Amino acid sequence: GERNMVRISQGEVTMPVEGRRTVPAFAIDRYEFPNRAGQVPQHGVESLLEARALCERAGKRLCSTAEWFRACMGDEQRKWPYGESYLSGACAVGFDPDAQREPYPSGWFPRCRTPDGVSDMSGNVSEWTDGPEDSEIILGGDWTDSLRWAETYISCRARQIPRLINRGRAGVRCCKSVK
Repeated sequence: GERNMVRISQGEVTMPVEGRRTVPAFAIDRYEFPNRAGQVPQHGVESLLEARALCERAGKRLCSTAEWFRACMGDEQRKWPYGESYLSGACAVGFDPDAQREPYPSGWFPRCRTPDGVSDMSGNVSEWTDGPEDSEIILGGDWTDSLRWAETYISCRARQIPRLINRGRAGVRCCKSVK
């Protein structure tokens, strides 16, 4: 079950709305579901329930919002999965939805990964997470999100309102609790 997962140690995370949290150690998929390098991630995930079900079928669970932020930002609380400064062309973002109708294969953008080796947390498919009190929180933006407001849509801190997103471009990443 730990195949293609990265262990993230316990640590602090500062969430944009909820503030500072301590997140226990966990494991997170390297890639968006189905977590396979070179495979186009599943998109068109319509709801939080569907996102949870996909992870459960894989023997995992949906990542919490705090875990997702922790994996993306790391101990340094970085702004982007790959570091503090925006790198143009590093991730699958800013594409024309008519020309690019589906996400890129997982890992297609080698610079778009955290120092721990978690890929595509910025762009490609936006990712459902389990928020506090069963709230639905979608993070990371998708491949069509505007570069003009990059920090708002595709940074580690970007957070989207489910009713406003295109669910055809929404996917999921799974986590597991670890001892």
